[in-house]
This record gives sequence, structure tokens and C-alpha cells, in this order.
Amino acid sequence: MHRQSIYIVYTFFVGFRGKYAMTDQPQRKKASKKDSQLLIRINSAERDQFIDLCDELDTSAARELRKFIRSFIKKHQSTDMHNEE
Repeated sequence: MHRQSIYIVYTFFVGFRGKYAMTDQPQRKKASKKDSQLLIRINSAERDQFIDLCDELDTSAARELRKFIRSFIKKHQSTDMHNEE
């Protein structure tokens, strides 16, 4: 009986810790849901090298490509604004 009570309390705490976390740190919210894909063709040797390097750096290929795309957009949007003036 005692073990079951502990399990229920633990399950309750773990299940709701995101919403009711007892911490001073702010909760992180996802920027936006990923709802699209981009299909590219790439040399398999380059792909393998990229994947291996991402693994070594403890990141994912998708995360690095998203980071690149965001910085590319930011760089060229600010350039476009200056060209319109």
C-alpha cells in the first residue's frame, strides 16, 4: 500500500512538473510547431561527413540546418530593408 502511494505521488509530480514546476527558472516554450519539410539533394559523402560532425558536436543535422536558415533569412532581410530605402 505504501509503495503504491509513493508511485501515485511521483507520477503526479512528474506528470505535472512542466506546468507546476517548483523552480525559479522560466518555462521554455517552443517558438513554433514544425509543420513543413525541405527536401534537398546532397552528395552522400558530404551528408555523411556533416552527420558525423553534428554527432561529434552533440547536435543534430536538422537543428544546424534550421539555425543556418534562420541566420540566412535574418541576414538577407536586413539587407533587403537597406536596399528599399
